[in-house]
Amino acid sequence: MGVRLEIADLTKAFLTNKTTKAIVLNDLPDTTTEERNYVNDLIYTVSKGVFENIPSCECGKLNSAYNIGLMCDICHTPVQRRAESPLEYLIWIRNPKGVAPFMNPRVWSILDQVFTTSSFRILLYLADTSYKPPMNMQADKEARIVNEIHKAGIVDRGWNYLHDNFDFIFNQLLNVIRKLDKRYDFQDALIKFVEQYRDRIYTNYIPMPNRSLLVIEDTDSGRWRDKNIDTIINAMRLMTGVDVSEHKRSLGNLQNRTAKTVDLISDYHQQIERANSRKEGEWRKHVFGTRTHFSCRAVISSITEPHDYYEVHMAWGCATAILRYQILNKLEKRGFNHRQQINFINKYALEYHPLLDTIFKELIAESPFHGIPIIHTRNPVMGLGSTQLEYITKVKTDTKDPTNSTGILLVKPWNLDFDGDQMSSQLTLDNHTTRAFQSLEPHLSGFGMHEPFEVSDNVWLPKPVVAVVSNWLADPVHDIPDPAKYQLLSEMLKGNKNG
Repeated sequence: MGVRLEIADLTKAFLTNKTTKAIVLNDLPDTTTEERNYVNDLIYTVSKGVFENIPSCECGKLNSAYNIGLMCDICHTPVQRRAESPLEYLIWIRNPKGVAPFMNPRVWSILDQVFTTSSFRILLYLADTSYKPPMNMQADKEARIVNEIHKAGIVDRGWNYLHDNFDFIFNQLLNVIRKLDKRYDFQDALIKFVEQYRDRIYTNYIPMPNRSLLVIEDTDSGRWRDKNIDTIINAMRLMTGVDVSEHKRSLGNLQNRTAKTVDLISDYHQQIERANSRKEGEWRKHVFGTRTHFSCRAVISSITEPHDYYEVHMAWGCATAILRYQILNKLEKRGFNHRQQINFINKYALEYHPLLDTIFKELIAESPFHGIPIIHTRNPVMGLGSTQLEYITKVKTDTKDPTNSTGILLVKPWNLDFDGDQMSSQLTLDNHTTRAFQSLEPHLSGFGMHEPFEVSDNVWLPKPVVAVVSNWLADPVHDIPDPAKYQLLSEMLKGNKNG
């Protein structure tokens, strides 16, 4: 079964949560120092600079090894070691009394991005009456945006007004943003998105990150924490005790608090996503960037000699790495013992040797395919043709050239340039696997996936190819098109089409 992203039903998740007893921050007073410290212990974890595995319940009331197994009467979780504790939602926030439900933070981030023009956040302007436009924004531009909003029939502001008139405001804002920014490409997709998740746009409850994920390191030199933590902590504190506070807050204040809370949570999620998804992020480093056996990674260069589209000319060092066991097998058949095999391949991994060159040529010649099959991919590209099956037809004898070379016609689906971009190469270990991957051969990405017989964007002619063809068609004397060459080119294209 496939995995797909969707907007979660947060209210349902709260009501069906049976593993732990949820703690709602709205119902926790934070007037006294003791109360505030208790809330802080629920929200985040203070570390002493080393990983602490002291057994405790989720809220931290019960701790120490002699309490292991006891059930806490506050959070209703057992005392266990932190490393064994599941990262479940314990802390939740609820929309304050008299205030309409929260907007799902993921939905808020999508709509806020769409309905922002010239740095003026229209959605936040409507939800939070205390919102002020950016300081550098010109007054006439601000006035024009506000005027367009009023002309659209949106005559009031506030969280409750936005919730009660969401469908009307949503449709009107589409017209406003089209008029101000002249953007039309997003409309159909956004309408479909809202219709699909209409019942999940608003929620009465929002879960907060487990305190084990919000760590503040307390050392002799001071307290240290990830800067993103402040965003989510501020969001939680805005909702702490709002329904039990002795200080009566106005309905307008509660509505603005709700808008700010949703905005902060959305901002936190985006910060985490940006921190993890960029090239230096955790996902690229520890998930997508992991090494596999019989693989290599190298800078890609262009093949400059006559070649077929499926060819790869591999660097000497890369070929030695991914074909290591095949080389050891060839050496054993030539009378090398195990130690001699290892010493030989280690010595000449980056140094030319005629015997190793002969072995490479034998392996290529013995392959039942065009050459030695490898899978070429370049993360994080995910489109059609992002992973292709190619064949090693040559191992470079110039050991000072560390690049793997491929044809220029194949680089479009990888979004690849010959300016230092790198690609990963994975060896297919048997004929069965190779045949399974033959559906990823480059020529099979020529057709699109949306319409029958639609030509994909992967089919293109690079500028050097166009220049070569143009120069060939021109008469060298008169610098005009040569009819005989045109006729020859037409026959060649017809032959390729029929073939």
